[in-house]
Order: sequence, then C-alpha cells, then structure tokens
Amino acid sequence: MLHQQLLLTLQHGHFCNAACPWLYSFLSTRFPRKHIFQRSSSSRTVQARREKLLLLLTSTLDFLLNKKNYACNIAINDVAKLFAEFLYGKDAVAQYIVKYKSKATSSKNHSQHRSVGVLHGDEELAGSILNNKPGQQSGFIICGVCNGPVACRVKGDSHVSLLNASRRRRSSAYAITLQCGHQFHDECIVPVLNETLRCPTCYHLEIQ
Repeated sequence: MLHQQLLLTLQHGHFCNAACPWLYSFLSTRFPRKHIFQRSSSSRTVQARREKLLLLLTSTLDFLLNKKNYACNIAINDVAKLFAEFLYGKDAVAQYIVKYKSKATSSKNHSQHRSVGVLHGDEELAGSILNNKPGQQSGFIICGVCNGPVACRVKGDSHVSLLNASRRRRSSAYAITLQCGHQFHDECIVPVLNETLRCPTCYHLEIQ
C-alpha cells in the first residue's frame, strides 16, 4: 500500500534538515486501515476514513511543496516520485521524467556542441547543430536528447555510419541504437535509460 511504500522510502532515521521525522510519524499513525471499504463498514465509518485518507494526501502534498523540505534529497526525489506515481501512474511519471531530462540535457549539450564546432572552425558542424531539428532530413542523424548530430548518412547507401574520425573527435560522442531503432549519443541516452528504461522519443520500454 502507499503508506507502507512511503514509510520505506523515507528511510526512517536518516539525517537531514527537513521535516521527514514528522512525515514518518504522520504516515505511521494517520493512514486508514486496510479494511476501509469492506462491506461490513457503515457509510459513516467509510466517510470518516475517506476524510482521513484525504487529510493524508493533502498533508503529504503540503510537505512536498514546502521549500524548507527541499534540503532533503530523499523527500524531493524518492518521496515525491512515489507520491506522483500514486496520483498519475508510473507511465505518466516516466514520460515526464524523460521529457524533463531531455530538455535539460538538450540545453546543456547544445551549448557544449556549439562551442566545440566554433573552437575547431567547423562551421558546417556548428550550423547543423543550430539549425537542424529532430526528425529533419539532413546529412546528420540527430540525437533525440540533445538535438546534436549523432552520425552521417552515407550518400547513395542505406546504412548509417558513425561520424568520421574528424567529427567524432569534435563531438566526443558515439552512437547507440535502441531496440526501437532510434539513435542517441551514449553519453545522452545512458542517464535517461537508467532513470526511465524507455526511449525518450517513442517511450518504448527498452529494458524489462
């Protein structure tokens, strides 16, 4: 049940400056019992327990939104993720994480790749990174995470090769092809797969 998962996730006894001890105590004493909706329960009893459950959810949400508790990584990462999965489902949360990480990585790597292209005087590489969009037909295969070039398509041939040695040194990235067929820089896709197990482009479950 949710309260048991939250209690385990809170790792009772860990040291932090947040109100985790209060939340642990609250969850231990306020969560409705397992037989909340049994037929033998009167409508008044069910209503009372439903109100306690609502109090639990709103109080936990208030705890997560309190900026004072942002100092604890367990609270803002593990507890928040578990609570969101209870409200929205694991798939919805996984897709949100993929999109969030993709945007963050894209912003960081876009700046890095742009600097690399300019420093080496490679206007073609820098221009491709700046102008190409995911899915756009060009001489490059675009990483769906950072929007940078992953590989070049050999003209007149259907196979895809890694960037040539010169460009590979400049991008410092290698290509990984997922089961769904999408390609990414290994340095971009590995953190996303570790977190969500899904392709950030099509959300295909890559690791089961």
